[in-house]
Amino acid sequence: PEKVEFNADRSLHYKNTLKATKELNEFATKLKIPLLFETSCLTESRMGKDGEKRIFFWDQPSPLNIEEIANKNDLNLVQDFAHMSTWIPTSDRKKRLKILKEFSGKLKPYTKLIHIGSLDPSSIGYDTDNGLTKKEIENGNFPNWQEVQELLKDLNKKNMLAICEPQIELKNHLWHYKKLRKLVRNL
Repeated sequence: PEKVEFNADRSLHYKNTLKATKELNEFATKLKIPLLFETSCLTESRMGKDGEKRIFFWDQPSPLNIEEIANKNDLNLVQDFAHMSTWIPTSDRKKRLKILKEFSGKLKPYTKLIHIGSLDPSSIGYDTDNGLTKKEIENGNFPNWQEVQELLKDLNKKNMLAICEPQIELKNHLWHYKKLRKLVRNL
């Protein structure tokens, strides 16, 4: 994948976000509090309905730009597989997984937490926030459990945590925890 070029001088939003990120990170470091920054996604307003066309309303960092930012600013990251998937301009699952693995591998040195979620096939740039239920897997969400397992194998680090983002209903939290625990044990 290619790095998405952006001009920080033109982007007040990006400059303000980066400045706030640096300040928060410095403050947290002084207090010895681990602060984590989650990878961003392309949202509906910035992604074409066909899933292939990209419309940028402001410059913001892609997963590859985040690698550079994390390195320069000593940031700890949360890799959100669903968010990172929105940056990949293809509907081909194999290509999408290959590129997501590349993104994920580049961010591995800075990653402390994996946020496991998925994209509904009808999505136009945002994740479902439903975790990975049987219904979603049957609907063809990306990544599915098998793809998540492949991604986690490449990231297997002793000091890295993983969480699912289940639906708001509390009953799903325990189901997701058990499912994720089983998945990780099978790595």
